[in-house]
Amino acid sequence: MVKSKGTSKETLPARGAKTLAKFLCLVLYFLIALLCILTSPLLAKVPNSISSSSQLPINSLTSLAVTADPASLLQQGKVLYSNGNYTKAVEVLQQAVQTYRQQGESLTLAATLSNLSLAYQQLGAWSQAQEAITESLNLLKGQDENQNLQIFAQSLDIQGRLQLAMGQPDAALTTWRQTEEIYKQTNNKSGVVRSLINQAQAWQAQGFYPRAVKTLDQVKETLESKPDSIEKTVSLRSLGDALLVVGDLKKSREALEQSLTIARNLQSNSDIGASLFSLGNNARKQQEKPQAIAYYQQTVEASPSPLTKIQAQLNHLGLLIEDQEWAKAQTLLPLIESQLDQIPLSRASIYAHVNYSQSLAKVKSGILHASNSNYYLESSKKDSAVLLARAIQQSHSLGDKRAEAYALKSLGGLYEETRQWTEAQKLTQED
Repeated sequence: MVKSKGTSKETLPARGAKTLAKFLCLVLYFLIALLCILTSPLLAKVPNSISSSSQLPINSLTSLAVTADPASLLQQGKVLYSNGNYTKAVEVLQQAVQTYRQQGESLTLAATLSNLSLAYQQLGAWSQAQEAITESLNLLKGQDENQNLQIFAQSLDIQGRLQLAMGQPDAALTTWRQTEEIYKQTNNKSGVVRSLINQAQAWQAQGFYPRAVKTLDQVKETLESKPDSIEKTVSLRSLGDALLVVGDLKKSREALEQSLTIARNLQSNSDIGASLFSLGNNARKQQEKPQAIAYYQQTVEASPSPLTKIQAQLNHLGLLIEDQEWAKAQTLLPLIESQLDQIPLSRASIYAHVNYSQSLAKVKSGILHASNSNYYLESSKKDSAVLLARAIQQSHSLGDKRAEAYALKSLGGLYEETRQWTEAQKLTQED
């Protein structure tokens, strides 16, 4: 801001206008930061590919006391979202939206609506997510100022997430190409990197893996010249995860190790845990099971995220099942089960329930074959069916048809062995 060198006195209205301008500027910067925190370069997660995000411990939730200060509401929404408590985050962000709408602040309202859409997406509430992001983009259309363009690009990024999650990778690719152009126009190199990583995932979703790898190589070159930052560790982790999907395990590990080093230098526990978890997935893919288990155990120790801890334990459990280490697997089951009901309801929590139910059936069936005890077989079928029925009910309450279909398919597979179709139907219809 350029200061006037003329008179040294200011009228009260002038001072008030400057104070308001500074406040709005700070709010806008906070909103941009919030969008970056709520936004991760890689998006849609398939049920069997468990990934992680930066989250805070459950016991650090901010109180939901109603306040007239929308910036305070946004801060609460950020904490709740980071904690994985998406339902409460939606409630708080809805309050902020209402306040900004009453105040007529279209730019801050648009940014808040984008974050609300992202929270809805985590719940699988696709129609509400679409409504929120559409209103956000309508408010931002025609904005030409640099700061406005930044928020417009980030809202487009969230729209791309929604499009990919809803099975529209071609539309998502078009959206992320648009964000790339805006970030280039505003000289936001970090934004360009995020857009390219997102585009790579859209290429993967369409089966164009060579094109995805080419894009990711371009990303890596750009990142090498950047100083250490949270965004760099997140970007490198996303790159490593994407390279893992396309099968370049060596480059994937290199990127993930870089991500972990930066996270440790920055002393970011959430990013340390996330990078350790991704390295565990890389080691598992390479059949380095002892190393993978070590990474998963380190993830549980380092990560402040309850969901990430459970995901690491579920993958650890999967390795024990592969090696038929039933005694070790059985000791891990109650640890996971005790935490499952403590994580907030979301698509990720539903997938975790389904994953656990499948593993539970395998463990108890394995014990059955080892001990010739009918008790374990009957118990495993009943327990797993109850868990899957609960997951179906939860996904139905969220309106998440994809998660519901996944849980139903798993339940059908469970009963295919025993042909207990009547019981399966009864479980899925329970309230």
